[in-house]
Amino acid sequence: MRTLTIEELSKVDKIMRDTTNPKSRKLINRMAQLGLLVTNHFKNNKYVILSISEHTETGELFVNYRRCAEFHTSFSRPYEMFMSEVDKVKYPLCEHKYRMTLVDFIPHESTPNLLLYSMFYQIDKYTFEEENNNETV
Repeated sequence: MRTLTIEELSKVDKIMRDTTNPKSRKLINRMAQLGLLVTNHFKNNKYVILSISEHTETGELFVNYRRCAEFHTSFSRPYEMFMSEVDKVKYPLCEHKYRMTLVDFIPHESTPNLLLYSMFYQIDKYTFEEENNNETV
C-alpha cells in the first residue's frame, strides 16, 4: 500500500501550519480518517492526530491527538498552539523549530487505494494553488 514520501510529508506539514486556511483543516481531518498522522513532539514523544475540531461557541480550532505509547488517553490543544514554534526562552537548548512536526502517515489497511490517491491529489492541488497564489500576490 502506498504511503507518503518525505517530500509529501513535508508538503502536508506545511499545509498543517496554515492555520487560517479552512482547506488545511479539511485535508488533515480526511487524512486522520484514512490513516495515522504521526507527529513528533519537540521533546521526542510521538503522537497521532485524531481530528481537528471546532469549539461550538468560540469557533476556535483544536487538534485532538493521542500519544503513541499510551493510546488510552486523548488530548486537545488549540490548533495554533499545536502548530506553533518552540518557545526558545523556556527551552533554550531545544534544536527543533516547531512544537510538533509531521513525521509519518500510515494508511489503514482497510482504506481503499482510490481514497488514498484522492488524498494525494488534494495535497498536490493544495500545494499548486498555494504556489500560484504566492506568485500573483
